[in-house]
This record gives sequence, C-alpha cells and structure tokens, in this order.
Amino acid sequence: MENKRRFKLYKSGKLWCCAAIAFATLAIGSVTAESAHANATVPTAQQVTTIASASLTTNTANTAGDSQATAQSTTQTSNLVPQDTTTTNNQTNSNEGYLDNTQITENQQTGQTTLNASGWHATGQSNNEPYRYVILYDNTTQHEIQREKVVPQTRPDVQQAYPHIDNSVNSGFNVHFTLPDNLAGHSISLVARYSTDAINGEGQHTDYWFSPIILNNDNRASLDGLTSDQDGNLHVSGWHASNQAWGKKYHYIIAYDQTTGREITRQKVTNNQTRYDVAEAYPSIANAVFSGFNVFFKLSPQYARDNIQFISRWTDDAGGNGNYIDYWFGPVAKNNRGNLDAWDISTGNLQVSGWHADDTSIYEPYHYLILFDNTTGTQVASKKVDTMSSDDVAKVYGNDTRSANKSRFNTIFDGITLTDSHTYSLVSRYSVYNGGNGDDGNSADHTDYWYPGKTYSGQAYSIDSWQPTNNSMKLSGWFANDAAVNYKYAYVILLDGQGELGRQRVDLTQRADVAKAYPELYNSLNSGFVVTINFDRAVNGDLQVVLRFTNDPYGNGSHTVDIYTDKYSTNAGNFDNLIVKKDYINISGWHAADNLTNKPYQYIIAMDSNTHQEITRWNVTDSATTRHDVKNAYPWIVNSAHSGFSLNTSGIDLTANRAGVYFIHRYTDDSAGNGNYVDYDSDIVYFINYNMYANSINAFIANNHIGHATIEVRHILNVPGSRSGILTGPGSGSTQYDYGKPVKVIVHETANPNDSIEGEINYESSHYEDAFVHAFVDGNRIVEIAPTDRPSWGSVNGNPYGVQFEQVEVYGRDNFARELVNAAYYAAYKMKQYGMIPSLNGGNGTLMSHHMVSQYLGGTDHTDPDGYWTNRARNYFGTNYTMSDFFELVKYEYTQL
Repeated sequence: MENKRRFKLYKSGKLWCCAAIAFATLAIGSVTAESAHANATVPTAQQVTTIASASLTTNTANTAGDSQATAQSTTQTSNLVPQDTTTTNNQTNSNEGYLDNTQITENQQTGQTTLNASGWHATGQSNNEPYRYVILYDNTTQHEIQREKVVPQTRPDVQQAYPHIDNSVNSGFNVHFTLPDNLAGHSISLVARYSTDAINGEGQHTDYWFSPIILNNDNRASLDGLTSDQDGNLHVSGWHASNQAWGKKYHYIIAYDQTTGREITRQKVTNNQTRYDVAEAYPSIANAVFSGFNVFFKLSPQYARDNIQFISRWTDDAGGNGNYIDYWFGPVAKNNRGNLDAWDISTGNLQVSGWHADDTSIYEPYHYLILFDNTTGTQVASKKVDTMSSDDVAKVYGNDTRSANKSRFNTIFDGITLTDSHTYSLVSRYSVYNGGNGDDGNSADHTDYWYPGKTYSGQAYSIDSWQPTNNSMKLSGWFANDAAVNYKYAYVILLDGQGELGRQRVDLTQRADVAKAYPELYNSLNSGFVVTINFDRAVNGDLQVVLRFTNDPYGNGSHTVDIYTDKYSTNAGNFDNLIVKKDYINISGWHAADNLTNKPYQYIIAMDSNTHQEITRWNVTDSATTRHDVKNAYPWIVNSAHSGFSLNTSGIDLTANRAGVYFIHRYTDDSAGNGNYVDYDSDIVYFINYNMYANSINAFIANNHIGHATIEVRHILNVPGSRSGILTGPGSGSTQYDYGKPVKVIVHETANPNDSIEGEINYESSHYEDAFVHAFVDGNRIVEIAPTDRPSWGSVNGNPYGVQFEQVEVYGRDNFARELVNAAYYAAYKMKQYGMIPSLNGGNGTLMSHHMVSQYLGGTDHTDPDGYWTNRARNYFGTNYTMSDFFELVKYEYTQL
C-alpha cells in the first residue's frame, strides 16, 4: 500500500510555497527492494508541480549540501537535462516515476550508513525545468534530511513506455545518501524533482513523491548452526541484523548459562560474514549484508549439564559492553527421542540401526551404543559410533530438536554371545567423555536413550517341500533357533508313531528370504536345508520332524536344542459329496494313506450309525482319480496325488428304519474288502423321519400349509456383569456354554394368560435378574431379544446347554396352530445353525421342554409348556399335544431348511 502526501500552494509574502495538508503512513516493518521497468504496470504516486520559487521545509542542519550546491554554481551543472527536440505531442502535464530499488548499507570500517536508490522520473516540464534533484525527506519529523543533484541516466525502456513525454529517455537516476544515526524506525521519502534552479533546486519545479520507506526498527536474527566436533569445539553460526545497531560496530556472541544465571564466555566476531540472503530479505536494515557470524567455543561439562542460551550483541564498546543491542536466541531444547528401526541377528552378528535425537548431543559430541543384558544387569558390549545425516527425522522433529538432522546410526556388534531367554536392551548415549562407553562416573555428563527390550528366545521353521517314496523322504525348508548360539551341528530327524525313522546331518545354506522375514532370529540367514532320509521299515502313524542343533557330531548328546514340528497325518481323507436318499446314493471324496503298496483294492462300506454294523459294501477300485489338490495339501503321503474315489448307485434303501448311516473308505489287500486294510470314516448322515398325521393338530397344520413367521432380531439387553443376558462386553467372558456353543433348544411358556409378546419382552428387559430368555413367539411373530451364542437365564441347570424361548399364551384355534409352527421353526433353525440333529431323548436329546429340564437336569420344578398345550389342544381341537407331537413338527421344519 502506498503512503501518500498531498500538497496545496499557498502564498507567503511574495513567494508561493508548498505545504502538506494530509499525511498517512502504513508501517509494514520493512520494505523489500524491487525493480520495475517502464513497460510494467507502474504504481501511482503523488505529484506536485510548482509555478513559482518554493522549497521544502528544510532541515537547517543540512548546510553542507547547500554549500556544495553553491560551489557547483560556477561550473556547468551535471544535473542538467538535455533539451529534447525530438519528442512529438509532448504531454506537458504528465508526471510519472518509479523507484526500482532501494537498499540501506553500512560501512564496516567507518560505521557510516548509506541509502542507495535508483529509479526514474519523467515529466512533460523537463525542457522548462531542466535541473534534476532527488531529495530525502523525514516524514516522521517533517524535515528534509538531504538533497542531491542527479546526473540524468538514459532509460530507453521508459521512453518506450512514455514516448510522448519530453526527456523520458533521460529519466533515470542513481543516488546515495548518508544517513544520520537517529533515523531507525523513521518513515522517509525520496522526492524526485525537475527544477529551474540549477544551484539549489528551488524555483519553479515538478516533484514526484515515491512511496515512503520505513527504516526497519526490528531486531532480527537466526541461529543457523549449532554443532560440535570431536575435538570438543562448539561451532555457533547465524546472523543478527538491526538498524538499532547503527554506530555499534563491534559484534559479540555470548554463551549464557540459564541454570546459574551467569555468562559462561563470549567470542568477538572478528570478521562478520557477508550475508547477501539477509540483505535481500531485509533491504531496509543497514547492517544486514554484514550480519553473519561464525564463532567457536570450547566445550565443557557445564554446557551439557545446564540450560544454555546464546546472545548476539552489537555494541559501541570494543570489550563487548557499553551501548548495545542484544538478540537472545531461544534456549536449546532437550527433547530426548529415538527409535530402533532394526535389530538384526540373522547373520549371527547383531546389527542395529535407528536414530536418537536430543539437542544435548550438541554439547556431548561423542556417541556410543551399548548392549545391555537386563536379565543379569550387565553390559555385554559397547561401541563408539558416529551419527549420520537423517533428513527424515529432521522433517518430523526438526522444529523442536536441532540435532534431529544428524541422529541416525547403523553398526554391528560382532563376536558377542547372547543367552537364551535373556532380555536385552540397546542404549544410545551422547557423552562429553571420550573413552570407554562414554560414562566417566558422572551421570550428568551423558544422555541416554533406552530402546525397548528384546527377549532372546525365538525359534521358527518351515517344511517347504516333501518328496516321499516307500522307503525314503526328501525334505527341504529352513529352521533357526535363538538358543543355538554355541551349537555347530544341525540335524533333521524324522519320526513316526513307532519312533525314529531316520536322521541326517545338514549343512545349513543361506536363505535371504528367511533373514528378511526373521531378522531378530539368530543366524536366520544361514537356515536352509535339503535332506533325504532313508528308512528300512514301513511308516506307522503320524509323521513328525525334529529340527535339532547340537554339539554332538552324531546328533545326540545332552546339549541339544530341538524344534518339534506339528504332526503330519499319514491317513487323511474327506467325503466331499455325500447324498443318501431312499433310492439313490452319490458319494465322492479322497483318501490318502501310507503303506498301500500291497493294498490295491478299494471299498466303500455303509455302516448303521446306532449299531455300528455293516449294511453293505461296494468295490470302488476302478473309481480312483487324480487329485492334485490333495497332493498340494498332503505332499508327505505317497499316494496323495491319486487318492480320489466315487460311488454312484441306486436300488438300495439305507434310510429305512435307521437314524443314520456313515461310510468307510478302505484300502485293502483282500479282493473281498477284508484282510489287511486302512480305513477312513465319514461323518454320520442322519435320516430325519417325521409323521405329521399321528396328531390331528399337526395334520391340520400340514393340510392347511401353515407357514412360519420371519425371525425378528431385536437384541435389547447388554448389561455387563448381570447374570442374565450376558452376551457381549465386560464381564461376559465368565458366562459361556459348557460346550462353547448351545447343544439343546429348550421350550418354555409364559404362564401369563393376559399378556402380549411386547408386554413379555418389556417385562424381561426390566427384570433380567429374575428371568431372561433368548426369544419369544406367538401366533404372528418370532422375536429374538438376545444373541444365542451366550447363555440366558431361563431354567437353571438348562442354562449352560440350550437356546431358550418362551411361548406367549394365545387364543383361538388358528392362532394356536400358527404359534406351534413358529415355535417349531425357531427350534429347528437354531438346531441347524449350531449343527444339532433333532432328537428327543430325555436329558440327552437336543430338544427339551422346561418340564424335561426339571425331570432330567434338575435345579427347577417348572412343568411348562405341558399344561398350556393340553388346555389349548383340548379346547380347540378336542385332542392332546405333547413334546412327542411337537418333536414331529420340529423334524418337519428341520427338513425344510
């Protein structure tokens, strides 16, 4: 924003004078020098043209300038503008100008301050007012400071922009003013003038007032560098610029101890560093270009121990006192931060990398890494380690930790022995002490960062591939064990159900992938193996591999460390497809087993699930198929690639008069399916047989095709710690089903003849300590109010076993029938959800009533829903309704799911 000064002419005696009628200034702290050309957009400035002899209000102290002007009057003045006879259509009223550049500088030897300014001023009156001046005016005191004759300079750019202004080509100027010491903080203006007066620049004249310059009174500085070297020298660098330093040519840097409140020492800046960057940023500060400093202090423990602050001082006293202007830099922060990026013992030697940033390191130039055994409380090893550049750390923490840009480390502790099950910590230490582990017995002279401990007790392995034959096994993979530090022999031992099949010593090979995945596992880089183990007997039982490190060359001895793998089944299978109907059987799957060399025949045998007696068998030898998926899953079984089987037959009814069947797939050496064999059993296929016409109510349901409602899930209660409805949240862990999931469905009845389903739900939600079940049903709805994966409080000894629901008492024949259907559907749905098969078998069945819980499990004397069912069945259907009748309805709904 421009500062503007407006003037009017007034008459004083016989003289016309120019006086300011208004003045406003916007101080913005500093004015940055900038240049502009005439063909650029030129800002508007205040212009004044006088028509008689007049002068600015002149500072009477400036007589030297007047004397100089008088002396020059006898010679040809150098400020004369040539007559311009070439310009056509001269715009006599035009008055244009621009200040391209201003800068204030200071002479380091004399202390003299100079304002350097350049620009241009073009006016249509230049032929009539040919003498040029630039006047320096103090807006703050409203006095002229100085004026200078201007030697015209050619400006073709201005002529191009203003071709119709006389002498625009000669409009340039370049002036230098010596500034007095008392101007800091003042607003000054440069006034470019064309005048008829060659001697004093008065008479008839045309002025152009450029925007005011605020002589920056700020005290500005930056502490750019604060580092130490290995010789114990502290290097302090930066800059300090201020116009308040005019006349103060001595520059000092002082180290101040905040803790004691005393100066430690001071260094005189004997050669102020040239800082053109500061001068460019602050052109209105005189000493900006010579504001840099670069000094050294000798470190002592006091620096690391106390809070230190540095002071930059400009003074008029050679000893650093006298009149001065100080800048106090912020104290050094002592944020202690670090991170352990890698703890890598994959090569057998411990490599650690990470970073430790703490500004006390500026005063503690020696960096150490210490490996500490927390279990024994002893040091294992220490190293002096140089820190490295760390731009990534500085990017995150550079604002409050100056040393963050050089805080990284990376080193190897070789030849160390770590003890199994011990916990170790890495300690990063900055110290003033050069030697040992950086500890001279004075804890105040070093700064430590303890990284989280590492417990040295890991082990890992992988069996990557198996290649079996009938008398050998080729294995490849890797294994590593933290406890194997001092064990130089590695063995792979193969076991089966009878004991050891064979062993082989291996020379471990490099596995870079393992080292990358398990860098904290001892010697994981050298962990690979490929081995073939021969055996002279048949495999019997599951396989298991022992991965052993030992000092015994034969793989035995009392000093061994072993990894036992999981057991690998040598008789595995699955019935992928198992469909059994009255007149149709479709079975397919796979069966992989060892020791089948002399067992060429395959059979599928049907067994009764209750009697475990054989029903029939089929020879499926010719149905064998290739199963690459089984080979991939069970590569250690010899025949896994050719383990598929299938059976598709009809003409036999396995469902008649049976609760269920299961099947055996058999490999045998007997063509009839007996002899020596290896079997694999299927799950039981249950037959759900129901009779909907043994009871007239069920028959009514079947004949009228009465369907069920949709289950509404509205879980309303989750009260941590309550004994009922404990389903999720705190306190729920102690309330679980005895088998981890429900194994029964328990039927209740509310015994409340005058309530609705919503009334019952509302009651239980507010009386959950007395009773609470999972769901309610009536003739139209099924509402589940609590998740069934946790028990409810409904029948004491039945609670640990079953999903429990209440029937609301309803009225009317159709309404009662629909409620029975909804109840049976909910029971069947929950049985299917949790893998139950419908059974009514006293206390062992999957379906029970509250009355049955009283009879077989105890803890309660309730008899519902017997009385309710008897009442409604007699009144509406003239019959009875029991759990046996309800069981048939549940089985029916189960088969429909």
